[in-house]
Amino acid sequence: MRKINVVSYKPSRDEEYMNPTQLAYFKSKLLILRHEIIEENKKLKAYLKETDINVPDPVDQGATQSGFEKDCFDMARQFRKLCKIDNALELMQDGEYGYCEVSGEEIGLKRLEILPTATMSVEVQEMREQYVKHSELGDVSVCFSE
Repeated sequence: MRKINVVSYKPSRDEEYMNPTQLAYFKSKLLILRHEIIEENKKLKAYLKETDINVPDPVDQGATQSGFEKDCFDMARQFRKLCKIDNALELMQDGEYGYCEVSGEEIGLKRLEILPTATMSVEVQEMREQYVKHSELGDVSVCFSE
């Protein structure tokens, strides 16, 4: 796969969907995003190592622990993003990137531009969200009505 300047190239619907240039573009985006997350996590880990959560004042200790928990939550969220990026890169290798994992239809350039780790088309994602919403409410019949 060749290198693409993600600043100067923009995928177009006039091109063949997921052609080598588009794949290289999205791969570059994913690798840049991956690098940024890793660098951010390195900084956060260094900060957390330097942070002393055993301060004498209970109020300060509570605030410090609360901040520590938030930072740990952020690291976990970033780890999940890294997993999604790695999954997207694997899909590229398998020739399945850009296609909905449920319907097999094109996810679409616009959606991938916004969310390059997307694995479902907008329609399938909306149906999934409706199903989850209604199943949490105990009303899954709404999702299966015509």
